[in-house]
Parts: sequence; structure tokens; C-alpha cells
Amino acid sequence: MPSAANVRLPSKMAINKLVEVFFIDVNWQYFILEKLYFDSLLTCWYGTNVKTLSHLSHEELERELYYFPALLFQVLGLAIQFLSLKSPVWEFLTQADMALCHKYSDIGAELMTQAQRHNVALTTVQADFLRASWLKNIGKGVEAWHSIGSAIRSSCSELIPMSENW
Repeated sequence: MPSAANVRLPSKMAINKLVEVFFIDVNWQYFILEKLYFDSLLTCWYGTNVKTLSHLSHEELERELYYFPALLFQVLGLAIQFLSLKSPVWEFLTQADMALCHKYSDIGAELMTQAQRHNVALTTVQADFLRASWLKNIGKGVEAWHSIGSAIRSSCSELIPMSENW
């Protein structure tokens, strides 16, 4: 993934607070993400502890982390979409962060387009489903269906090679 996306991210503290909001206020609706797995990927992505996902091969972890920024932007976009105006989390966001809030989901989708979906990972499918949720929430049903279609195609391309080994 292009590292320029990292420049658009809010502070680490804001990211952590928004991820917390996502898992409390948003994820329960569809349970698309598993918190322990996401937190482990986030830790690896920060570069603090790569051993948190020891069950993944080096190639699998690399593939998950390649698409992780797109997933993270979707998480941030949905967290902000559901963030109460009275939430203390707003204190952790700068003016620039607040100006980008409405664009986070779009940035995540743009990253997925730039990545061209080579060697699909679970994070790819999750990012597509979260994008669909975000689009549905703003009344873009047709676009949401397209995103769900991308998620299904990605999951099929991920599962078909695995089924050949069974």
C-alpha cells in the first residue's frame, strides 16, 4: 500500500480511541471484524510486535498488513460516522483530522483500487464489507451492493486455492 496514506491518518492516540469507538458502537451490528485479530494486526502494523500473529506465515502476515491501511480507514470512517457530538474522542482529533473525517472511507476504497487486489487477504474482504456498511449508512445502496460484490469475489478468490488443498 502507498505509504502516503499514513500521512492522512490522525494521531496514534486518536486512531486507538476511534478503534475503541468502532468496536463498542459499530462492529456489533455486523460483527465483520474480530477485535483480537484486528488489534493484533494493528500492533503489527505499528511495528511494535510482529509475533502477535504467530499462526500466520510470513507471507500471509505480509499480505494482511499490505491491505491493512484500507481496512483501518474504513474502521475510522465508520467510527466517526457513529461518533456522538458529545464524545470525548473529539478532543484527540486535530482540525485537519476533522476535515478529513468524511473522506476516510473514500481513502480506504482508493487504497484498495491502487492495490489492484493481488494476493487477496482477509483484510481485503473486511475492508469491502465495511465500505458497504459506510455507503449504506449514507444512502448509497447501489454502491454498497457493488462493494459487497467485491467482498464476495475477493473471498472466493481467497478460498478457491485453499479448497484445492483439502
